[in-house]
Amino acid sequence: PFICIKRGLPLILGSFLCEILIFAIALIGGLVYMAFRKFGKAITGGSPVRFIYFFLTGFGFMLLEVVLIHKLVVSFGAPHLSSSVIITTLLVGMGITSLSLGLSRKASILEKPIPIFIILLVALIILPFYVGLLNSFLLNYTLAVRTAITVVMLLPMGVLLGLPFPVGFNRMRKHSPEGVVLAYAMDTLGSIFGTVSALIIPMLFGYTAVFAIIAVDYLLMVLVYRKWMR
Repeated sequence: PFICIKRGLPLILGSFLCEILIFAIALIGGLVYMAFRKFGKAITGGSPVRFIYFFLTGFGFMLLEVVLIHKLVVSFGAPHLSSSVIITTLLVGMGITSLSLGLSRKASILEKPIPIFIILLVALIILPFYVGLLNSFLLNYTLAVRTAITVVMLLPMGVLLGLPFPVGFNRMRKHSPEGVVLAYAMDTLGSIFGTVSALIIPMLFGYTAVFAIIAVDYLLMVLVYRKWMR
């Protein structure tokens, strides 16, 4: 998709991506709506707004992941190389966070995550400049060295990105154990929207708009957590 940015969004691609969104809304969104209607407060823990949090976690992460793949393809020379390195790095970082929180007996971050959320927001704001510098820096090295540097530089971001979902999941499990399945469903629905948006928005508005949307998404997520998840 990054090749087509100057030409706008091709009609056939736009139609295909819209079909994906319609299918996702019909399949996942329809089932979620039916669950809300049938179980009501028993499955929402008294506040259905909580599930917006999980939509935002999926949407923001996939939007960020796909855009990073597009941006760093300059350094790796091919989409399959940049996607392999970035997806692996981010998922390993997120896995480290989830595993650490799961093994920790105190897990105080799960109860008071706001300071870490603020650090994540700051990291997302400076990320566009960070990626630009990384691209210009990596071009001077071999593929193996570029891969190693990218892993080291992006792993901390993966660790930070691994916090929102476990934090929200832990809260949801306390408020409504029955709602955990819906939390997964909303995260999945958000992931689909994030992936499709990462293909459409750069072509129409550029990458600056995408990074701005990512920052706003995580800011909204923090606000939802503070108001409804606690």
